[in-house]
Amino acid sequence: MRTHHSLKNYAAWLNDFLTALSVGRAIIVGHSFGARIALRFSIDHSKKVEKLVLIAPVMKVDSFVGSLAALYYKFGDLLPLYLQEVWSNNTMYRGVGHTIIYKSASRERRKHLIDMDSMDAKDIDGRIAVQVFDDFYKHPSIEGNKKINTKTLLIACDKDEVATLDSVEKLYQRFTNSEIKVMKNSGHLVILERPIAVGTVIRGWLENGKIKP
Repeated sequence: MRTHHSLKNYAAWLNDFLTALSVGRAIIVGHSFGARIALRFSIDHSKKVEKLVLIAPVMKVDSFVGSLAALYYKFGDLLPLYLQEVWSNNTMYRGVGHTIIYKSASRERRKHLIDMDSMDAKDIDGRIAVQVFDDFYKHPSIEGNKKINTKTLLIACDKDEVATLDSVEKLYQRFTNSEIKVMKNSGHLVILERPIAVGTVIRGWLENGKIKP
C-alpha cells in the first residue's frame, strides 16, 4: 500500500533507516525541502541527532516566486491523478524554474546542471510532488513558539529566491545553539553550483564547532 508523502512520514522513514543500520546518533544534513525533513526529524527524534545542518531550508512562502509555486501546486492538487504528473513536469514550468533557481556565473555550468535536472525530472512521480508540496504549505515548520536546542548550522544564500535570506534569518532565531553562514553571490542550488565552498563551510563547522571567517 502506498504511503502518503508527508514531512512526518519522511522523518519516520529516516528513523527506520537509521535503526536498520544500528545508528544511534547521527549528523543530519538537509538541503531545501530536505532541510525541512531534517528539521522535522530533529524535532521528532532529538536524541538521535548529534548535529544538524540546514542548507537553504524552505520553511515558508514569503516571496513572489514562492507564491507562484504554491499557486501552481495547489491547482495541480485539484487535477485528476492521471494529469498531476503531466502538470508537475511540464516544460514551461520547469523552464521558468531553471531561470529562478540557477544563479551560476558560468553559462556552461548552468547548462550542464539544467540538462541534469531535466533528465532527473523524467523519473519524478507528479502525484508525489503534489502531495509533498500540499503537505508543505499546510503545516508550519515549527509549531508555536517552540525552540530547537540541537546544535545546528544554517546556511543561507543572498540571491536565493526560494528560501529567502530573511526567512532563514527568522528561522535562525528559533534555535538556542546555532550558527548561520550567508553564502555570497549564491542562489538556492548552492550545493550544486558551489559544492566545494559549501563542503568547506560544513567541514570546518563540524571539526571546530564554529564557522571560519
